[in-house]
Amino acid sequence: MVFGMLILIDSPDPAVRIGLYTALALALPFGAILMILLIALFRSLKQKVATGDEGMIGLTGVADSDISPSGRVLVRGEYWIAKSTSPVAAGKPIRVVAIENLTLNVEEVKE
Repeated sequence: MVFGMLILIDSPDPAVRIGLYTALALALPFGAILMILLIALFRSLKQKVATGDEGMIGLTGVADSDISPSGRVLVRGEYWIAKSTSPVAAGKPIRVVAIENLTLNVEEVKE
């Protein structure tokens, strides 16, 4: 857009010629908007994933039932089927280690 305006500033045809101040009045706001959007884009790329399988790993919750080797847990206000390699008693805090086909692999959080 800026290059197009630069071409039109010194156009030999007076019908398509625009003034320098008109070109700057349009180019500067669009340039500022572009910079704001690019900064927002690069900041969003640095953020931790909050959704999907990757967003669940590392979350803590509470065992709703005994987990030996499977049971039910409450993570982020949702009930999930969970598996654990070591027994976890109901009411104990757990941490999500991995996810396999909507089943959480959890471990007990040692205090």
